[in-house]
Amino acid sequence: MIRELVNFKVSLFLFLALSYLLHYFIIKQQIDPLLVKMFKLSYLGNFIITSSVFFILILFNKRQAKNLGFIFLFTSFFKFAFFYFLLQPTFQLDNITTRLEFFIFFVPYSLSLILEVRALVKTLNKA
Repeated sequence: MIRELVNFKVSLFLFLALSYLLHYFIIKQQIDPLLVKMFKLSYLGNFIITSSVFFILILFNKRQAKNLGFIFLFTSFFKFAFFYFLLQPTFQLDNITTRLEFFIFFVPYSLSLILEVRALVKTLNKA
């Protein structure tokens, strides 16, 4: 369990770091200082929450195997709601959510979710 968690965190960190650099390189000409803060918060928050969710799911893997799908849905909803309430107020300062603002949220969220699901499938298939 510990090895799976450490491997996941390292993989997630490297993947999100590479994605962060690539994503920032693509949008650096269009982004203002307030959005840079939200950009960093989005990537860091996704790393922390996704790591925590993966830990919770691994922890409940043996004890609550029947309810694991519901736990996953609840934690995914929590992750989405957390970022919606954290980032959305900043994005709505001008009453418009631009495509750039949407992708500041969506890219790290979706990449984290894909990596999380992939790691969970691999882990659960071993059990």
